[in-house]
Amino acid sequence: MRRKAKKDTEDVAAAVAERMKGHPGALSLTVILDADPAVYRLGYGDMGSLIVLRDAAKAANFDLRAQDGIRIGIVISDAVTMIYSPVPRYIAAVSPSDKGAFTGR
Repeated sequence: MRRKAKKDTEDVAAAVAERMKGHPGALSLTVILDADPAVYRLGYGDMGSLIVLRDAAKAANFDLRAQDGIRIGIVISDAVTMIYSPVPRYIAAVSPSDKGAFTGR
């Protein structure tokens, strides 16, 4: 389970990085992350994925924002809104059925 969560994180980082690259200056996207090293020790996210996002943001002159203590994700795309609370990998390994997400239209 832990490897799958890392792969999911890497896939999301790669998709966001690709989107940044494809539309410099015309991107309607806001990314706010908690980049504190403690976050990664607790099992939220992946340092390699953060590096991918930071490099892509720098190359695209994109404002990557930071907020300490953030533990919720919101994605709004067209008419669909997804709100989720990430589950740390250490807990996800014990309870893989809990997705912690809500999708609404």
